Amino acid sequence: MQVDGDGQHPTNDIPRLLSALDNGVDLAIGSRFVQPTEYRPTFTRSLGIKIFSFLVSLIVGKKIYDTTSGFRAASRNAILLLTETYPHDYPEVEALITLHRNEMSFVEIPVEMNSRQAGRSSIGAQNAVYYMLKVTLAVFIAIIKRRQR
Repeated sequence: MQVDGDGQHPTNDIPRLLSALDNGVDLAIGSRFVQPTEYRPTFTRSLGIKIFSFLVSLIVGKKIYDTTSGFRAASRNAILLLTETYPHDYPEVEALITLHRNEMSFVEIPVEMNSRQAGRSSIGAQNAVYYMLKVTLAVFIAIIKRRQR
């Protein structure tokens, strides 16, 4: 399980994500956007999420709504692959491409996120452009990388 430490993720939904793994999925994403919810990101965060959603959806051939969610459950095989390739910063989007390139499956599970309870986002106004450029470049590099297996 991956659960960000800011209090946003509904831990009561963990069994739903784990259930997807029991059904053969390699990664279950707790998605804020696959169904309408009360969660409202800032304009810049929303723009970034939409851009990455578009890119990843185009690459994987199916609509992915929440590419940046930090609420995820991964299978043993996904963990083994990602331990070899997991980026050290802003890894969520790139990890989806890596899983896809290695023929692993992922699914979004609708969840209702809480308001941030603690801390600040690591993506602020000062580094938003860096984040967008870094992750976009990482996506394109992940596309051309050789499969890991």
